[in-house]
Amino acid sequence: MAETAATVACMVAVLGSVTLWIALLARNRARRSATRDLSEQLADLDGRMREMSAEVTAIHRLLRDLD
Repeated sequence: MAETAATVACMVAVLGSVTLWIALLARNRARRSATRDLSEQLADLDGRMREMSAEVTAIHRLLRDLD
């Protein structure tokens, strides 16, 4: 009986450990996905800022040429 209880306790501990690993892996994947999304948003923002900078430079040149 004690041997069976020890086996059951060991199996419960292993199941708990596996559950914990699965939860940690899921959280890690969610973080990677969020990081990837943020990286894409930042790249898009960088592209838009470069376009705006080029437009401001062009406007500045036009204004300078008017003087």
